[in-house]
This record gives sequence, C-alpha cells and structure tokens, in this order.
Amino acid sequence: MLKAQDFIDYVLGGGAPVAPAGLAGGSALAGDVDDFDDVEAAVEVGPDPSDFARGLLERCFGDAPEVPVSDVLIAKDDAEQMKLTAEYAPGAHYWPAGNGREFRVVLLRLRAAGTSLASSAPRRAIRELQLVEDEVHRRLQDGLAWFERGGPRRTDSMPQGKQTETLLVVAVTDDRPNTAPRQLLCFGTKGKDTGHLEAFFLREEVRDWAERGDRPLAVEHLGQVYQRHFAPLASAAWQNAFMTGAEWDRVKELLALCKQTSLTGTSITDLQAQLVKVLDEVASSFGVSRKGGKRLEMTELPPNHGIGVDPAAAARPGFINPLQGYRLYDRDERLLGFIVYIASSKHNLDALQQALATHNHYHNVLVIYPDSSEPEFELWQGGAPLTGRLTQGARRGRFDGEGGVIQLSSRFFVVSKSSIEQPKQLAAELAWRARELKRLALEELELEIAAKLEGGPLKGLFDSFNAALATLTPAKFADAYAQTITYGSLAARWLFSGEEKLLFTRKNLPLLLRGTSAFVKGLFVRLVGSNFDKNLQWMLDDIVSLLARTSVNAVFANEDRDPSIHFYEDFLDAYDPQIRKDQGVYYTPDEVVSYIVRTAHASLQSDFGLPLGLADTTSWARFAKAKGLKVPEGVDPNEPFVQVLDPATGTGTFLLRVIEVIHETMVADYARRGLTAAGAKAAWTTYVRNNLLPRINGFELMMAPYIVCHLRVVLALRKTGFQFGEGDRLRLFLTNALEPH
Repeated sequence: MLKAQDFIDYVLGGGAPVAPAGLAGGSALAGDVDDFDDVEAAVEVGPDPSDFARGLLERCFGDAPEVPVSDVLIAKDDAEQMKLTAEYAPGAHYWPAGNGREFRVVLLRLRAAGTSLASSAPRRAIRELQLVEDEVHRRLQDGLAWFERGGPRRTDSMPQGKQTETLLVVAVTDDRPNTAPRQLLCFGTKGKDTGHLEAFFLREEVRDWAERGDRPLAVEHLGQVYQRHFAPLASAAWQNAFMTGAEWDRVKELLALCKQTSLTGTSITDLQAQLVKVLDEVASSFGVSRKGGKRLEMTELPPNHGIGVDPAAAARPGFINPLQGYRLYDRDERLLGFIVYIASSKHNLDALQQALATHNHYHNVLVIYPDSSEPEFELWQGGAPLTGRLTQGARRGRFDGEGGVIQLSSRFFVVSKSSIEQPKQLAAELAWRARELKRLALEELELEIAAKLEGGPLKGLFDSFNAALATLTPAKFADAYAQTITYGSLAARWLFSGEEKLLFTRKNLPLLLRGTSAFVKGLFVRLVGSNFDKNLQWMLDDIVSLLARTSVNAVFANEDRDPSIHFYEDFLDAYDPQIRKDQGVYYTPDEVVSYIVRTAHASLQSDFGLPLGLADTTSWARFAKAKGLKVPEGVDPNEPFVQVLDPATGTGTFLLRVIEVIHETMVADYARRGLTAAGAKAAWTTYVRNNLLPRINGFELMMAPYIVCHLRVVLALRKTGFQFGEGDRLRLFLTNALEPH
C-alpha cells in the first residue's frame, strides 16, 4: 500500500514511478501493517503512467491485466446488456482477493465524459447543476450489482464477488474544471452492516490546484483523503475507509434524536451534544488529534446571521434568523462550516430551501430537518444541496441512512477548492460578504455605543480611528471596516499565493502581511487581533475560508488588466455602486491615466532635460544650476526636483501607473548599464527605499479608499521585487486636499 507522501506525490504528478504495494520506504501505516499483494508479480509490470486510475491502483494493489468488461459485469438480459455496453468502456481491471487482502478490486471506466453524463440525467437538478457525482454513484451501484450477479451468463472463469466484499472503482473523465480534462474516481462498496452504498471520490483535478499556485491546499486535501479513505484499505477492517462502527453508532443516536416533530429546550442541548459526538468521531477518522482536549470547537451562530435569508430582510432592525445553529472550527481555529436546524418540522420547507438556493453564499452549511418518520440532512455548498436521509431499504443513485450522514459530515474535514473561476465571480462573492460584515459591524458598534462599552472591541477601534485618522460616523466606520478587512484579506491571499510553509488562515494573516508596509501590517494586527469581536469573527473566518479555497492566480490568469490595479473597481461595483454617486467616487479610465502619466514622463525628459523622467532624482540645486534658475524660497536645495502628488488619490490608480513607469525606466537603465539580474534587483531595492518612497505622495479624504490604496501600492511594489522593511512607509495621508493646513 502506498505511503501517504507517495500517494500525494503520485496524484500531484511530482513523484517518480514507485514500486507498487509499498515496496519502497516501508508500510503505509504506523502499525507497520504487512503488505497484502503478490510482490513478485507486482514488480514485473509497472503502472501505466497515461492512466491515472490504473496507475494509482497498481501502486496500491499490484499489477492487474486488462479483461473484457463483459467478463466482469453480467447483465440479466439483452436489454440490460445494451445498457452495460453503452455506459462502460470495453476494458476493465480486476485484482482478486488474497495475500492478506480480504476484498476484490475492480476498475471500470465510463464511456461518456462527466458533462455528458450529467446533461443526460433524468433528474433536472443534476442536469442544471452538473452533478456528475450523482450519476457516477448510480453507475457504481449498478456495477456492484452486476459484478455480484450469477446465472447462466457467468462462467466459472469469470471473476465474481459479493458487493460487501468488493471495492469497485469507477473512473470518468471530468471535463467540468476550467483546465485540461482530468479523471474523477469513485471508490465504493456495499456496507456489511448497513446494506447501503458507501463511497468516496478522488479527483485528479487536485493536480491543477498545485500547478496553478495552490500546492499547500492540494497537499492538505490529499493528506486528509489518504488518512480517511486509503490508509484503512491496508487493514482487515477495510470498510472503515467508508464508515467505522463507532461512526455508525453515533449517527444512529443522532438520527433517533432528530425523529421528533420539534427541537426546543432540552432537545436543542441534546442535539448539540450529539452533533459534537458524531463530528468528533468523523474527525478522528481523518486523523485529527486532540489539542487542549478537543478536536473541534462548536459555537453558536449570532441570532442575526445571514445564512439562507434575503439580505434586505437581514438588514431590518431587530432581525432574527429563523434558522438556529452553530459554527464549527477545527483545533487550529479554522472555520469548517455551519450547522443549522429548524425548530419545527411544520416550517415551510419549500420556502426555506428556495431561500437557501437563492441567497446562500456559505460553504459547508449542514441543514437538519427533524421529522418523526424521516429526518433529512442537506449539506449546502452555496446554492446547491447534497442530501442524506434515514430510509428503509436500498435505493439506487443516492446515499441512504447512516452512510449518507457520514458522507455529508465528512465534507467538513476535506478541504475543497471553490468553484470561482472569473474575477467578476470573486468580486461578487467578496462584496456579498463585505456587505454582511458591514451590517453586523454596524449593529454591534451601535450596541456597544448604546451600552457605553468603552472597552468594547469595535467601540475601542472606532474611538482610536476617530482620534488618530478621521472623524467617521458609525455607518462610515462600519463601511471602512468591512472593506478593509475584505480587501486586505484578498491582498494577503495575493501575497500568499506562492507561499509553501503557511496555511492561509485568520491566525496567519498578520504573518502573511509581514512583507507589507508597517501601516498595513499594524492596521491588520489591530483589526483581526486577539480582541477581534467574537460576533464578527465567524464572518472574517468565512472570508478567509473562501479565499483559501480559491486559486487567485488562476482566477486572474486570463486578465489583460493588472488585477492589483483594477480589481477594486470590480469589487466596489458589486459591493455598493451607489458609493460612486453619493460620494463622487469616479475612477479615471485606465487609458486616460496611462496617457496623463506617460505624457508627464515624456515632458520631463524632453522639455526639462531629465533623461529618467519621473524616475529622475536630480536635486533642485543641480537642476536650477543647469537651467540658470534660482531655487524657490522655502525649498530644500537637496530635495529632488521631480515630486509626485495625487491630491485625490482614491485607491491609488495614478500612483500605481507612476510606479509602473518608473520601474520600466529603471529596468531599462540597469540593462543599459550592464547590471546582472542580482545587481539590478539590489539597485532597485535601494532606489525604491531612498528615491521612490520619499517622492510619492497621495491625499485621500475617504477612509476605505485610503486603506485600499495602501494595499494596492504595496502589492504593486511587491510585484516588482521590493520587500518592505520595518522602517519603510508610504507617504499617503488621510486628509482634505482643499482645506488649508
């Protein structure tokens, strides 16, 4: 069996071919489990590197020659045979039980690609949401049944096995990702204890996460999948790869508790306790160890949370969400998701589900519907639900009973990439969260002001801002607060994109911003530090979770515009387009900005005789002497003649273009002077610190654009290779340029 690191290396395509069955480097498990395959046979034929599924299984179980799928799956009649032939590719692979392994392994491939499967599904929801997994589940259950079937069509030489003693793997080409098509593997069996379909997925697409700048996310995901699903395959209790006996017992207790018409009083307390038991048991299967005696932390959602409600309704004074629930954190304080429930089964479920489909933006929202006959669980990923019910008997194409609940619960412990692929999508999702954060922050601040809580987290920050930076109303402070945290988190994610050692979490935000200006780093430490308001913390955690699961580099890969310059405009349009009208925030078109800056640059070169234009550092004294002029009164003769001031800098678009032109000019100058790459980098760092930062000035009246300008300028300079030190600062000032000083 593969070791965890070999498994990760294989999926990510970074490892050399390894001998199958764990020949190199010892056993996969801490207990030194013996390998259970025929080693000699495994050595003779290596895995096919062009086939992701076969390559993985041969590394795990040894060699398996191709056999006709008609020898593996047996149809009951000609009509079913036609269906089998149409759905499955002609070649299959079969690993018999033996050598210490109690189960058979069968690999099947589907003829149709994923989108074709989903588009031809009988259920409309599968077609519309492209739920390929649901259709693969159906083929998996068909395959298990047909592999078990005997009868006159099956001869003694054909492989056959009970569904409960078979690990069936179905591979399909997943052509949904915005990359080259990858294989999607579904591993499944029939539970010995449950009699239900049990399955999990492995996605070759994870390889693309790493290739597009999110290797830490990919490595974490694969480590979780390995620990939960692959490691148990090397033991006698191999079906623990799907569900353990302890998980089964805990879920049965939870389902029994939910088989009542309402949840009130003691029932709610019991529900929380039982949920903790279930999730703690599932977490242990993923190898999550205890920290401070706990694997998980569950805290109540504030009563005015916005899960599954119209934002207009949530903004009304005194709003209380009819969905009660909890937020779930791991031992490192990372948000895993949310658990919500309705207090009564008489609630209008259709209206609730429609509201979730329309308004839910959150990831991993487990919704519990209590019912005396059939409790139901749904896990919502944004506006799309996955379901799990307690039912009697087998049903094809879906998970049933305890296995379904475990399948849904497991989603909390496997990090997954978000579906965001375009800048407009990211702008919309971040803007929605910023509006929610603004709403919650304003409500919390007004409560602290009314209660005269001078030491309140928001009240203290509000007073500090007004004393040091600007006089803001509570509403304007909440606006600046929400924009700063949201856009600052995005800036941290940009800076993090190539980071290999740190996970992108709320706790690590200050560390990820360590290469920015002292102002930005200090501001963020203050905003998200230890005194961060607990009623708002979950919203920041959700923002960080979204960004952690989003391949930021991939989102902007096809953008012609520089995202560090332009994305804020997309964000602001989605966040509050009325800001432009109410506060006169109109951004100069990029073509106009570029023309103005480059015209000024050319004029300095041609009309003033300064070869480096905006990059020139000639002093007033030298310039005046060369031109036969006097240094103006009050001007320091040693100051550079060329200074840059944007009196209404907004979010810094003009300053960013100035930096761009200066960088282009200096790079060309270093090349002309024959500097090496290392020499040019060192020269640029010195130039920025001594000759650029002191000459770039910006005034801004509004708090939010002022802070965003800091972030954008820092990002732009980071892209040129400059790293901010403790003493470096930007000359950006929160002030009214029209008032005398």
